[in-house]
Amino acid sequence: MNTTRPTAHKAAAADIFSARIAHQGDSVHLALSGGFYGISYTEPPPHLAAEFTELRRRLRQAEAANDARDWALIISLREQLRAIPQDELWQGHVVNTWCSEGSEAVLTHALKGSAYTATAFLGLIDSTGYGFAGANGTGFTRGSLAGSITAVGGASPANGWNETPSSVLATRGTPSFGSSSSSGVNSDLACSAVALSILAARTVKGLFIPVRSKAGVASTSTVGNTAGAILSGGLFTEGDQVFTGAGTLNATYTARITTT
Repeated sequence: MNTTRPTAHKAAAADIFSARIAHQGDSVHLALSGGFYGISYTEPPPHLAAEFTELRRRLRQAEAANDARDWALIISLREQLRAIPQDELWQGHVVNTWCSEGSEAVLTHALKGSAYTATAFLGLIDSTGYGFAGANGTGFTRGSLAGSITAVGGASPANGWNETPSSVLATRGTPSFGSSSSSGVNSDLACSAVALSILAARTVKGLFIPVRSKAGVASTSTVGNTAGAILSGGLFTEGDQVFTGAGTLNATYTARITTT
């Protein structure tokens, strides 16, 4: 576990692609620069780890039952979990890349789409099998495809990487985006923090975001699902991270468009 706490700094957005358009004889450059992630990882104190893990297991079980009679229990379990202190062991960010199929989806739905409902989720990139020279690239690249996602720890994934399996992250996280805003040449759209409950010890390399594809196929929260299109992702700048079964990975993502 990397337990250093680096000094907070602004994460540089990855330069993904640019387009030149002509307007009344003037040249305007617009870059979808991808944006940036903010990451922190927390765990309960060691003497409370077992209690925290058991409470979280019971909460998942009660929520999955979706029975109104369990609401009082669900509320109680949530309150007990909130009462357990958390130690921040690590914070960092991701070297961000926008994938080609996600870029195409954004442009299609923004400029051509109608009756569009966004779907976006947050998954983890596993260390097992990472860096294989797959059909779509070696490791996480712009060529990564949602249709080639695997979460079984295979040694030869077509994307050059695997999604962390459901035994580690039961479901992908669901980011909630606010309203976009602009400052100077940048226009940003950020999501609130997404808490990903780590269920088993695992070495994780980074994050990725699948969205609705340009054909209108929605991504899903199911780990390993191949629907939709991969918009964004990348590796932890601070290197691989080893997480325990009692940890929580908190992630935010800010999408950015820069005009110059």
